[in-house]
Amino acid sequence: MYGLKYNGAAQYFIGDKQPFNMRPIIHPHFVFPLPHLSQPTTIYVHVDTKSSVQGRLVMWPEVAFYRAEQTR
Repeated sequence: MYGLKYNGAAQYFIGDKQPFNMRPIIHPHFVFPLPHLSQPTTIYVHVDTKSSVQGRLVMWPEVAFYRAEQTR
């Protein structure tokens, strides 16, 4: 995942071939932080796989995400 930030680009490599403890947020799903933004921003997501993949992209406010996690 590449995200443009005010001071440059953030880059995350996440996937089932990466070590679990190297995830930016330790979570069973592929979760990564986004910067707090006050203006429209472009975020690029690149998916590279040797097989098929299905998924959905959901953007949560941080507090709402952690609240939802507590109710699981």
